Amino acid sequence: MIPPIAINEQVIFCKAINTKTQAGEKFSAADIFGSVVGSDAVELFVQRVRAHDPGFAPAGADLVAVGAVCRALDGLPLALELAAARVPLLGVPGIAARLAQRLDLLNQGAEAATPRQRSLRTMLQWSHGLLTPTEGVVLRRLAVFGGGFSLEAAQAVLADDALDRWAVVDALASLLDKSLLVADATADAAPERRRAGRTGRTSVAGAVAPQRLRLLNTIRSFAAEKLAAAGETQALNGRHQQWVLALLLHSQQTVHDQPPAAWTAALLPEADNLRLALRHSVQRDPPAAVALAGAAALFWQRSGLKQEALRWHVAVSAFVTPALPLALRAAHGQALGVLAVHGMLVAPAAAEPVLLEAVRLHREGGDAVGETFNLYLLSQLLLRLTRPAELAPLLLRMQALEQPDWSPLRRRYARWLAALVWRNAGNGQRYRDFCVDEITLLQQLGDDQGVWAARHALALAEHDRGQPAAAIALLDATVREVRTCGQLRQQPLVVALRACMRLEHDSGRTTLEVAREAIALLRADSTLWSMALALPFAALARRQAEDAARVLGWAEALVARQGERSGPYFAGLQSRCRSRLHGLLPGPALQPLLDDGAALGDDAALGLAFCG
Repeated sequence: MIPPIAINEQVIFCKAINTKTQAGEKFSAADIFGSVVGSDAVELFVQRVRAHDPGFAPAGADLVAVGAVCRALDGLPLALELAAARVPLLGVPGIAARLAQRLDLLNQGAEAATPRQRSLRTMLQWSHGLLTPTEGVVLRRLAVFGGGFSLEAAQAVLADDALDRWAVVDALASLLDKSLLVADATADAAPERRRAGRTGRTSVAGAVAPQRLRLLNTIRSFAAEKLAAAGETQALNGRHQQWVLALLLHSQQTVHDQPPAAWTAALLPEADNLRLALRHSVQRDPPAAVALAGAAALFWQRSGLKQEALRWHVAVSAFVTPALPLALRAAHGQALGVLAVHGMLVAPAAAEPVLLEAVRLHREGGDAVGETFNLYLLSQLLLRLTRPAELAPLLLRMQALEQPDWSPLRRRYARWLAALVWRNAGNGQRYRDFCVDEITLLQQLGDDQGVWAARHALALAEHDRGQPAAAIALLDATVREVRTCGQLRQQPLVVALRACMRLEHDSGRTTLEVAREAIALLRADSTLWSMALALPFAALARRQAEDAARVLGWAEALVARQGERSGPYFAGLQSRCRSRLHGLLPGPALQPLLDDGAALGDDAALGLAFCG
């Protein structure tokens, strides 16, 4: 069965198809949709459309719409056939645009079909009529979940004084047996158990593997209508929202003690439920919206979805007033710090006063862990504002807050800040030794993401002591690991630093491929500025000094517009680039070229860097 597609996946998919179409590339429906919606569903849909319109040959935007239709209708043969019958009148894009009203859209079947099969709505009504009253209540209430849910979540949200938690379990088992629910083995189940979950019918109460359940999109739309007709929509949305918030707040208790990948993986299946809860709370419950957005910021960041974190943060900012509880205001400020430091989406100068307020609020609330994390975030902003002299007092406060029972991962913030103080004081060897020891510790703790961050730091230390080849080799190996783990989107800075160092020290073809990959990741994140100062070296490798000067002018202006100041590595990179340009261009020629470059857009600057 075809899983539902997230909105951001649809956008990425549409952009990819449009790019290929504009480039004149040839591809088959199976090639395009095999990994996106399943070619069987596409072939069936195209076949049924051709029964009404023999000349139907989808291309370009129609191909994108076919994918959206097949995904949204879950590949259900009856639903696809009914949708295909509407294509001659509405076109495939018209069908896709009306999927929100899919039950009204698919109201005519083939004339040869039985009355029960003439419409999807009729089929669902017939199936619903066979349910017991309890099963009907459970089915309609399941419409409040987005994407999928666990057994525990269903019990927490659906059960009430009139519906026992174990009655929910029995009803779920029956709905699963009647194919009104789909069971998916969880990603961490053993392979043989995942196969069993896919190939054999399993009851909820006696499942052979940990499972998540979900309604097909069309059935969910039907259930939502039933929920609204019963007058339960608002109450169930509220209970769903409370459950999501409780889940997030529980996760906050271990966020600084677990390896980030493991912590994030536990929440990732609930991303659609989180979106749904945020959407409802923004409309109806502002305090809950602030709480959800604040608690979710680090999750979005670690999942590679930091733009989503920023959108929700902006959406709830108007709700943050002095009347809100102290803890909510502190969490909101910390979320901005995460966006500024880890996401690099907020200028340091804009984030600093908000983060200082969050530090104060956490201190007043007696939250030592929250204050420690905020102080660490603040230290990173101060480094980007080139104020390293202010780090020492922060470190002393963080060390004073530490408790004997804190885990090694919870203590990592003070360890890293101490190491950064050493580096900024010129003690590069001590900083390098720390990075080596930290890599060993984090490997023992199973923190892959922490290891990659420590290797990123070690590469900078190697570069500081004049060993660029060692730094590049370390980053090459790290990026290979990141790629193997499917974490490129979550680790753009490692990918970008590798590209920066290779651009300066290696002008081979592989380096250009590495740079283009990094640029694509950073542009998707709106953080291209973070490697801009390395891009003039691409033009210098082609011996195009004037182009390099213009690209440097663009890069310097881009960094300045972000309110950023270059740290030690990038300040050195900028200085070395200017030095090379002074050696290649007449003295008076450089500044006009820099000024020309400052007016360039990103596409024009990238074109000069790589194409001339």
